[in-house]
Amino acid sequence: ILYLTFDEVIHGTLNPFRMGTSNIIRIGVSAGRYRLTTAEPYVMRYLRLSAKGRAITVRDLRLYHIAFPATHITARFAGQDDAMHRIFDAAVETFRANTVDIYMDCPSRERAGWLCDSFFTSRVERVLTGRSDVERAFLQNFLLPEHFAFLPDGMLPMCYPSDHNDRTFIPNWAMWYGVEMGEYLTRTGDRAFTDSARERLYALLAYFAPFENEYGLLEGLKSWVFVEWSKSNELVQDVSFASNMLYARLLDTCGQLYGDSDLTGKAAKLRATILDMSMTESGFFCDNALRQDGKLVPNPASTMPSSAISSRRRAIRGCGRRCCMTSATTVLRAGCIRRSIPPMPSSATTCGWIYWIVTVAARRCTTISRATLPTWRTRPAR
Repeated sequence: ILYLTFDEVIHGTLNPFRMGTSNIIRIGVSAGRYRLTTAEPYVMRYLRLSAKGRAITVRDLRLYHIAFPATHITARFAGQDDAMHRIFDAAVETFRANTVDIYMDCPSRERAGWLCDSFFTSRVERVLTGRSDVERAFLQNFLLPEHFAFLPDGMLPMCYPSDHNDRTFIPNWAMWYGVEMGEYLTRTGDRAFTDSARERLYALLAYFAPFENEYGLLEGLKSWVFVEWSKSNELVQDVSFASNMLYARLLDTCGQLYGDSDLTGKAAKLRATILDMSMTESGFFCDNALRQDGKLVPNPASTMPSSAISSRRRAIRGCGRRCCMTSATTVLRAGCIRRSIPPMPSSATTCGWIYWIVTVAARRCTTISRATLPTWRTRPAR
């Protein structure tokens, strides 16, 4: 028996279980000669070969590179900053590794097509290739099944294909699908495709409708309510203002996609409600509100403490604008301040980092081919 154990890093000794996975390939053979290729792709920097039972000779061991075609990358770095050039090149290779057939969250551990991640990676594809071919295929996957067997009517999988059969879903990620569909139309003008998603998106809105409370806010969302990997994820009930900010964006996007003024009006009203209920006297948003004795009360425990506010204000003193990105949490934390380089969202995934790096590189050199970058939504600082 031949065991191949591998990992991307090594700390003293190779640990194939480091990422919560079993990075082990077991090959059982009889005496003879074999030419073998693994059935699945793997990512590794370090590889250990171990033979059990008898000696085994291995020759011509190699890795085949599977990635997005380099010939499709049309963007070129034209600046003079060597460090930024290396960062740009690394971002391109990261995109290529994570985009083989659809957008993936990582090239090794999961290789899953997660929504929300795709929102950021789709921007990268457009910047690097001038096209949105992979994005169209990714979004289309969610339209092909008649229904999703393990989900409530109207809900979308948090990742697809390879959706979970344990009936878990992320309602926020389904919202990102609609928001990305709006950006897809802006990027491509592919009206026929976005029109084909109308029924599925309206079914999604119908799913959320029963969760709207007397203020129009989503309350008591089910399953895995996910904002970001931070303390905010512990502050998502009963009303998550971050989730509702994204819901307002979904309503507005669907209204604009399909000429539905009722939805755009509903979105505007919801935004006003969120601003009114979540803004604190300190000038910072709180994360959530709780239902107490029948009344909805903003959660004071979810507001940034005064000491942290003072520290944050000192750090951002002198900056002129506040960035209100689609990542609601950056608005929520109210620390998303910039001068010339867009801040990295606190909810950033690997894909989000790629987009940020490419965007920063583009802003530094200003002459990346095909680098049509989105406009960051801003509001004056208070």
